[in-house]
Order: sequence, then structure tokens, then C-alpha cells
Amino acid sequence: MRGVVYRAFRGTFHLLPSMLLVVGVQTWFHWGLVSQDLVALFSLTIGGVALCLIREHRRSAWNCVLFHALYNAAMLRQWSLCVIGMIIALGWCACRPRPRTDA
Repeated sequence: MRGVVYRAFRGTFHLLPSMLLVVGVQTWFHWGLVSQDLVALFSLTIGGVALCLIREHRRSAWNCVLFHALYNAAMLRQWSLCVIGMIIALGWCACRPRPRTDA
């Protein structure tokens, strides 16, 4: 979602409209879950915004994939995997240089 859809919207729109459009698309994909649970809608919205901000700041969809995997591990109550994953993610994201944008 952030690798293709967000990038496409971001190429045309500013940050906020791009995030709103992507959150709208992901809400549509998760409609079966969010239509019956207000907490799920709130979590999905906050997570979607966080993923867009991660994508915007780090300029890589892989950080979003990692964040999503950690979120799923936390929601499935697999805390040991979540803690190990967060430690790895923190080190990987902190040490990884940002891609250059000057061409």
C-alpha cells in the first residue's frame, strides 16, 4: 500500500491528502473488520497515518512492512517475537542511511 499507492498519491498531492486517500483505501480493504469495531477503526487509522509518516520520513516501504509485521505480532499476543522484532527494527532503521534525493 505504501510502496505503490502512497507513492502514486504523493507524486500528485501534498502529504495530508495523500495520507487521507491511503487511509481511505486501506479502510475499504479492511471494511469487514472496521465496520463492526470502533477500536479497530481507530487503530487502523492511527496505524495508517503512522505508516505513511514512516514511508515519508524513511523513503522506504520496507520499514512499513516491518512496522506492520510488528503490529500484527503485538495484536496476536506474540510478545516475545514483538520485542525481538522491535529491537531489530530499531537498530536497522537507526543505522540505515536515508536514500539521497538529489539527482
